Amino acid sequence: MIDIYTRFAFEQAAIPVITGRKSKVETFAGACKTYTIEAMMGDKKALQAGTSHNLGQNFSRAFETQVWCYYRTQNTSFLWSIFFLQFIF
Repeated sequence: MIDIYTRFAFEQAAIPVITGRKSKVETFAGACKTYTIEAMMGDKKALQAGTSHNLGQNFSRAFETQVWCYYRTQNTSFLWSIFFLQFIF
C-alpha cells in the first residue's frame, strides 16, 4: 500500500516523497510495523504525508474479533489487520 501512496504523491500530486519505516518508538500504538511517506517542506522539515500500519492480530485480540476458518483448521482464528491513513495535504 505504501507503494501506491508513493506513486500517487509523485505522479498525481507532483510531490516527491521519502518512503520509510517508523522506529519502534514512532510506531502506531498496537501496530507491529508502521510505514510512512514524508515530504520535505521548503524550510527543510519533513511532513508526514501518509501512513500504513500492520496491526497483525493485536487489534482483533484486543476486541476479540474472530472468524471461522473452515478450510484450514476448522476452528476460529483471530483476524489479521492492516490500517491505512489518508494523505495529509
